[in-house]
Amino acid sequence: MNELQERELETFEQDDRFKVTDLDSANWVFKKLDAITTKENEINELANKEIERINEWKDKEVEKLQSGKEYLQSLVIEYYRIQKEQDSKFKLNTPYGKVTARKGSKVIQVSNEQEVIKQLEQRGFNNYVKVTKKLSQSDIKKDFNVTENGTLIDTNGEVLEGASIVEKPTSYTVKVGE
Repeated sequence: MNELQERELETFEQDDRFKVTDLDSANWVFKKLDAITTKENEINELANKEIERINEWKDKEVEKLQSGKEYLQSLVIEYYRIQKEQDSKFKLNTPYGKVTARKGSKVIQVSNEQEVIKQLEQRGFNNYVKVTKKLSQSDIKKDFNVTENGTLIDTNGEVLEGASIVEKPTSYTVKVGE
């Protein structure tokens, strides 16, 4: 932030009676907005640096602990697995934790999805293939006629029910210092 921007922030007080009436007053507002934006950016930049530094520290500390955690988990899982083989009703549950097992589900592994789809369709198993349909809005806007009230009329002169063209409201953006 330069000295001029700092002065702009110091002299800025909200005044409900102030109105932009000409180019000079609009320029004054833009200078104030520029100073505020610059100050916001400085604050965000500083905060992001600190957040990044803290996250790096956290990641290093957690990484140090991870190998020990994995080792201890493998010990208790191995014990659980051996006990479960001997007694199918075995449960390992202590005040500090428990081990549970869940048999993996069966999934279809597909190496070439398009080839599998093609085979299913050739064999008449179309109900196992999903087809997604979606409107092509850009083509409709290009090819259909639109009345003043937004009604869409196709090339046959028929009204397309359930769809119409609406104009979104104008949006305004203020860009400072560009």
